[in-house]
Amino acid sequence: MKVPTIYHNGTSEEALVDAIATAARSIRAAEVALAETAPHMRDYYPQPKGSFEAAQQEYFQRADKLQEVRSQLEWIWEQIANREGGANG
Repeated sequence: MKVPTIYHNGTSEEALVDAIATAARSIRAAEVALAETAPHMRDYYPQPKGSFEAAQQEYFQRADKLQEVRSQLEWIWEQIANREGGANG
């Protein structure tokens, strides 16, 4: 994964970190909201056998996608912070 270079003609470290942090927090909020949509067996029992399991698998795939993007952002954030001369490096 490519990490932005912090230099005098580019976006400031603070602006990059703030944007990444905001995006990561927003995705975390979306993960919490998505959890409220997790399938419940009672909503699928009238359907053919396997419907609940299929809905559950689809839900997990959606949750995994959000988690993957949040993890990528957090990794980039960490790389910026750990660079020599970075805020935490």
